[in-house]
Amino acid sequence: PSIVDVEKGQPENELTRQQQERQVAGSRWRPTSALEPFGTEPSPGESTGSRSASGDRFRLVLLYVLQFTSVGASIAAVVLIWYYMGWEFGLPALLITLAAVFIASGWWRWWHIAFHAKNNATIGDIFAEFVSKQPEKACLIFEGRTWTFREVNDYSNRLANVFHSHGYKHGDVVGLLQENRPEFVATWLGLSKLGVIVPLINHNLRKNALMHSVTVANCNALIYGEALAEAVAEIADTLPSAVALYQVNEAAQNPVLANAKDLTTLMQYIFIAAAISVVAGFRADDTFYTPLPLYHTAGGMMSIGQALLFGATVVTRKKFSASQYFADCQKYNCTIAQYIGEMCRYILATPASAVDKAHKVRMIFGNGLRPQIWPQFVERFNIPRVAEFYGATEGNANIVNIDNTVGAIGFVSRIIPAVYPISIIRADPATGYSEPLRGKDGLCQLCKPNEPGLFIGKIIPNNPSRAFLGYVDKGATEKKIVRDIFRKGDAAFLSGDLLVADERGSLFFKDRTGDTYRWKGENVSTSEVEAEVSNACGYRDTVVYGVEVPNLEGRAGMAAILDPERQVDLEQLARTLKDTLPSYARPQFVRLLSKVDMTGTFKLKKLDLQVEGFDPSGIEDSVYYLTSKGQYELLTPEIYEQIKRGEVRL
Repeated sequence: PSIVDVEKGQPENELTRQQQERQVAGSRWRPTSALEPFGTEPSPGESTGSRSASGDRFRLVLLYVLQFTSVGASIAAVVLIWYYMGWEFGLPALLITLAAVFIASGWWRWWHIAFHAKNNATIGDIFAEFVSKQPEKACLIFEGRTWTFREVNDYSNRLANVFHSHGYKHGDVVGLLQENRPEFVATWLGLSKLGVIVPLINHNLRKNALMHSVTVANCNALIYGEALAEAVAEIADTLPSAVALYQVNEAAQNPVLANAKDLTTLMQYIFIAAAISVVAGFRADDTFYTPLPLYHTAGGMMSIGQALLFGATVVTRKKFSASQYFADCQKYNCTIAQYIGEMCRYILATPASAVDKAHKVRMIFGNGLRPQIWPQFVERFNIPRVAEFYGATEGNANIVNIDNTVGAIGFVSRIIPAVYPISIIRADPATGYSEPLRGKDGLCQLCKPNEPGLFIGKIIPNNPSRAFLGYVDKGATEKKIVRDIFRKGDAAFLSGDLLVADERGSLFFKDRTGDTYRWKGENVSTSEVEAEVSNACGYRDTVVYGVEVPNLEGRAGMAAILDPERQVDLEQLARTLKDTLPSYARPQFVRLLSKVDMTGTFKLKKLDLQVEGFDPSGIEDSVYYLTSKGQYELLTPEIYEQIKRGEVRL
């Protein structure tokens, strides 16, 4: 993809089906039917991992046993004291027990943040505490350059003073258009000290899309990097006159766009001492690695937040590189690494090297690690723990996998589900599973085990952490709220994603509504078919979608595969998919792409491809169709017309 630096090699050897189904270190399998309807369950006789993995599992089980035993003993002791000695002794015993659990669990860290929030503290306040405690500790590491907590704070103060002197105040909006770099974080932090709202704009946007992002956020000003000056110049004449431009150069006194201010030079003349008065298993000694775009919540808040809120060190780079991912982790002694979308597949597709296991990473966290490659990934790179999470930037609920269950994104107890602020409700197939299915009483219904449904986050009045603030577009906000769920008058955030929970309560991502199509009377999950097709093609970029065929019900599956060198063996692909997918899920059409577009968070775009359909006369790429013999053959305009007339059947 043009927007990322991805060096992809071919796997040294093809992983066998048996290897793909092997249980790996620190992971446990669940019943395949809950998530991979096309997969096969590992046989009892297969390998269960290394000796160290068995030891890890034994220690984990022992820890659980000790925890449950301790809790049970504590409850029994409190009950006995209360019963035999009265409430005068029983109540103190209960309070002491609760305090011990609170301290041992580590929950106090989140109460620490909540305390600051209650006292109207900002992130800048919390960050200032770490600056005073550890000024010379590495805060951000970027391509070999280390920024200490003091340096980040100094930069943010200088920038805040510039904008304060220019009249910016609480509630103003200043857009930030910059590539990944430490200045991005310090700029956002400095503006936040003024109470300025900072929309983080995707630096890959151009022209109309960029113009829309600036105007829809009602920006009073726009800060942009020198490397993006050309993109800003393209829209400068059409921007509202009230939008001030600030250019950040690599050095002071460099040229800037007409009507733009030289922010780099302005910051040189600000006296630092005149700083403005500021109104999941992670540890503070961890070093985090994130090559994700900082304009996105995943990288810019979940990783950078570890430095701002917990005083950890964060390593970033300008662009994601598959071949350098674990090399960077080794170089900077990272202990936690972040991923998203298709990153893990890119990394897995690189040739094996000495750095694969020569690192100190004890956990990777993110979302989008497909269960089809999860075991191979953690085994090859020796990853003890995967914290796959689920959440939405604007959402009010999130979940995370804390027990290494392969493919799981979280857990909700089957015994007491009502205490959780999230639920999975039944969805209406007639709407493409995008709307809730209601009973005769007009209320929503909870899903049964292994039944896909819509994930919702309950909106709880007077609870800021469970509020849904929505979007700039009020109409779009209302579409994301579902009402009258379990009782009249209640409300929830509608994620638009399909999840499934197994009998144990482990949650698994199923699909995004709109990414499921119906063919031959069966519902087909595009993400699962994409994974199988990609694996069969050596982990190539793959997009799967449904296309309409005249006179046929539903949509036929079509797979678009990035193959500019035309190296995909279509005969082998057909044979592999016959073994791994049921007949209704096999793509009826295959398009070999010369290039593929992706979003800034490494998610494949498919809408344009879906609109183009399978008409070879309107597509520059080669298109193939699945014949009655089970082989992919070139789709010519003549055969296309025969398919339309029903003379060639799919």
